[in-house]
Amino acid sequence: MTLIKKEIAWGFILFFLTGCSSKMPKSTEQKIKNYESRARTYQTLSDMQRLSPPYSTFSHKGIRSHLQNEHLRVAYLKEARRYRQLANQERKQLVSDSNESVQTAN
Repeated sequence: MTLIKKEIAWGFILFFLTGCSSKMPKSTEQKIKNYESRARTYQTLSDMQRLSPPYSTFSHKGIRSHLQNEHLRVAYLKEARRYRQLANQERKQLVSDSNESVQTAN
C-alpha cells in the first residue's frame, strides 16, 4: 500500500514539474508560429468532431438518444479563434515595433 502511495506522489511531483514550466517561446516570430499551430490544431479537432458520427446512449426508459457533442465543437472553435487573435495581436505588435525602430533611426 505504501508503494502505491509513493508512486502516486512521484507521479504528481513529475506532473507538476513538467506542467508548470513555461514552454512558450520568447521571440515574437516563434510566438506567432506557436499560436497559429495551436489554432490549426483546435480547428482540426473541431472538424473531426463535426465529421464524426454521433454516438447513442440509452435512457432509463430504453429510448435511444443521439448526442452530437456540439458543445465540444463550439469550444474547439472558440479556442481556435482565440489563438488566431493572439497571433494577429503579436503580428500587429511586431509591425508597430518595427515601425517605431525605423522612425527612431531617422
